[in-house]
Amino acid sequence: MHRLLLALCLLTWIGPVPALSQEAPAPTDPLGDARHKLDLGDHFLDEGRIPKAMEFYFWAARIAPTWWKPHYKLGLALQQARHPAEEVLAHFSRALSASPDVYIVLVAMGEVHEGVEDWPRAEKFYREAMEIAGPVEKVLVRLGAVLLEQRQWDEARKVLDEATRHDPGPAVYHQLARLARTSGDLGEEEQHLRTLLVRAPDPAPYASRLGVILQQTGRARAAEQLAAWLSSDRQSPPPRP
Repeated sequence: MHRLLLALCLLTWIGPVPALSQEAPAPTDPLGDARHKLDLGDHFLDEGRIPKAMEFYFWAARIAPTWWKPHYKLGLALQQARHPAEEVLAHFSRALSASPDVYIVLVAMGEVHEGVEDWPRAEKFYREAMEIAGPVEKVLVRLGAVLLEQRQWDEARKVLDEATRHDPGPAVYHQLARLARTSGDLGEEEQHLRTLLVRAPDPAPYASRLGVILQQTGRARAAEQLAAWLSSDRQSPPPRP
């Protein structure tokens, strides 16, 4: 009896329990919700589940349409799924509309345009990226490559020489070798090819081209030594000129 009276008193004091809503409440933190969905999309993308990743990127973009990152991630996912460049560019463009000064989006735009051989547009976005982040080696190399494609030899030289001052990797010397070959400077091309023999993950294509140069310049014995080194385990350094 005492327990029943106590329960009645509590009910009178608290009042009736409100009925639960059948609809989920709107998020109080839309950006936080969008970030959560973006993280889920990244998780699925890492697992190679691209359609599932795109689903979460899409919802993140719907929740926070003025946030650049979901649009950028959608573009990346479409790229991995080998969708047409036009679709990829549409999402990257939305990202830039939301935030025009994002370095990685500008670089991504340049890379897509470079992939479809739209050299002037690729150059435009690479230059805009450098205006934001400065002379980053990766962008200098890509810019140098598209300048070579446009036969802007002097400007390509200027850009690639700048890249050599920033702890250059093999990609810089690859483009410099291309430039030297275009100008017919076999001596300079050989110099860059020898650098690539040491620095490139796969020296075979550079050794092959160097062998041609050695044959052309009357150094058949050196070409034979280079071929022998290439067919060995390459534990020793490449033969000196």
